[in-house]
Amino acid sequence: MEYTDGQIARVMEGLEIDQDTILRARESARALDTLKREVKKAYRKLALTLHPDRTGNDPEKSFLFQLATEVVKEIQAMEVTSESPRRVKWAVRLRARATVT
Repeated sequence: MEYTDGQIARVMEGLEIDQDTILRARESARALDTLKREVKKAYRKLALTLHPDRTGNDPEKSFLFQLATEVVKEIQAMEVTSESPRRVKWAVRLRARATVT
């Protein structure tokens, strides 16, 4: 699956995170732990609106649900030494390409 920048931005907005939040989280372990907890809570809320069982298998929402899951996995894998807040976006894209091939 290939995710567009718009889809990634929509999911990150739904998860209530932005580039500034990720930049701040890179600076300290405490900020990163806080970000991970907040993202986990926001993901649970977002999953209620996007999960295929709740949306009648709407293909667009199912696709966004899969993308949200990938974004959350990538954020949970972040460390304080991450080099760029764009890493989340590109890592999700690379992982998606790897699963297709």
